[in-house]
Amino acid sequence: MGMTLSGFVVKQWQEPLNWDFLSGFHLVTGISGSGKSTFLLGLAGQSDQVSGVICMEQDRYDYQDAADRQRFFLNHVSMLCHNPHLIQELSVRENLALPEKITQRRGGYLSSLQELCHVLQIEDLMDRLASDLSQGEAHRIAMARALYFARSLLILDEPFVHIQPELKKPIMQYLAQRMLNQSLVVLISTHDPEVSRFFGYRSQICFDSSRLKAEVIV
Repeated sequence: MGMTLSGFVVKQWQEPLNWDFLSGFHLVTGISGSGKSTFLLGLAGQSDQVSGVICMEQDRYDYQDAADRQRFFLNHVSMLCHNPHLIQELSVRENLALPEKITQRRGGYLSSLQELCHVLQIEDLMDRLASDLSQGEAHRIAMARALYFARSLLILDEPFVHIQPELKKPIMQYLAQRMLNQSLVVLISTHDPEVSRFFGYRSQICFDSSRLKAEVIV
């Protein structure tokens, strides 16, 4: 299992990327402003400035077609962004349930919600309104939602930037253990050297100004 990009371009200045992402972890690096988040949003089908073809699970998606991009996102993508995208008027419990209500997607592929809440230490937040959460709490809620509803492609954009130091390593260990024998493609964007070294990455996508370079790690 995996994902193949053919002639994939986000914005005109990026060089086309032809690449096979095998199941497992893949590292996305580059200085701030180099295009990492733009690339990941485009890959998720959340940009109209994208072209190329993505093949996953024997399905082919033409990214110049808005309907294909949306189908890919709904069928395959779970994503953690810088913005947690919580609805402020809803409780944590209601925010966690949104993907299932909107897309009918069932959760629990990687882990039960109960286990995720324990690892991310959010059990006591379930009945709080999203508007009452701190930045770190909101980020952990968004991470729990992304992991619970993970499917074929899991995109984690700076996943540990708002995580307390004492929680970061247990969460990374949990992710590494849960990915064993799984068929997901996981892309992690980070500036954190500890995160860059921790996972057994299969490839690295490196942004150097407007240039894009992909290389196999293992």
